[in-house]
This record gives sequence, C-alpha cells and structure tokens, in this order.
Amino acid sequence: SNGNTVIEVGTTRGQRLYLWRNGQLNLIAGEGASIRDPLGNELGSFYGRNAVNNRGQVAAFGRYGNQDALLLFPEGGGQPRIVMTPNATFNWPDIVALDENGRVAFASGFEPSHRNPVYLWDNGQTRKILDPTQAGPDNRPFRGHGYLQAAGDKFYLLLDYDGLAQFSEFDGTRWTKRIATGDRLS
Repeated sequence: SNGNTVIEVGTTRGQRLYLWRNGQLNLIAGEGASIRDPLGNELGSFYGRNAVNNRGQVAAFGRYGNQDALLLFPEGGGQPRIVMTPNATFNWPDIVALDENGRVAFASGFEPSHRNPVYLWDNGQTRKILDPTQAGPDNRPFRGHGYLQAAGDKFYLLLDYDGLAQFSEFDGTRWTKRIATGDRLS
C-alpha cells in the first residue's frame, strides 16, 4: 500500500487497532472506538495477522463477540465484515493479504503453518486457491509456502520446492510462476 500500515497498540484495557494513512493515525477498533461486536463489547484483542490496502481497508484477526474472526474493516472505518472464523476447515490464519478490490487471501488449516491451504474470500464467498497436497503452479509438488502479499488486484506467494524458492502470482483465476531460484534476470 502507499505507506498505509496497521498498528496494534496494547493498553491496560486491551488492544487498539490503528491505521496510519496519509500522515494521520486513525483508531479503527478497540478501547475508545465506536465499533462494537454483536455482544456490544469493544473490540480489544488482536493477534498480529493484519493487512491493509491503498483504499484504507483493513483485514485483522481478533476477538469478535464470543469467537475469534478474521475481519474486514471498510475504508474510513466502520462495522467490519466477518471473513472467516476458526472451525472444522479453518484454524487461525497464518498469513493474510488484502488486495485493492477488498478480497482477502489467507492460509489456514491444521497442518504446520507453511503447509496449510490458501483461501480467497471475495465479497462473502470463500474458495481454496492453493492446496499443498496438490501440485503447485508449475505442476510439481511443493513442500510449503511463506510470504503472502497483495499488489493491485493480484496476490503473490513464496513457494518452497525442496529448498528452491519460487515467487508465484495469483490473478483471481490461476497461479503463475514469476521468478524462481536459478532464474536469470536480464
């Protein structure tokens, strides 16, 4: 994003979630914010899995009502939408990215974090977009994944092919290899 960042600050009554944008620090949620969960409580626990886009939307994982949830806060603040809650399919998200269209990609499951599937939430619909038990973008099995980021309307993920790194791009439909260990740049 264009210098936007999400900041979690601990207080004696919980945590606050701030957005640094256009040289201003804005309270998104937590003690003193007007946002309440369905039980009427201030949002006060966040777990360090956050993302922000250029529009000022924020994805953050925290306590919402009587459950943990990955939340999407609208640009300019306001009541969040629930992206996912831990259940039989999802555990806590390992990595989170937010694109300019407000789509949230995250890895979650019950394997070690680098072996969890990657999902895409798009306006209330969630689908699996990468499964470590299947072949990767270049039709080879991969060992795991790491770094996930968004730029524009695309997502980027670092894959591990037995010690060889590959940076791949997801355009909303398919994954494409962009660069890998051993590739030559001209």
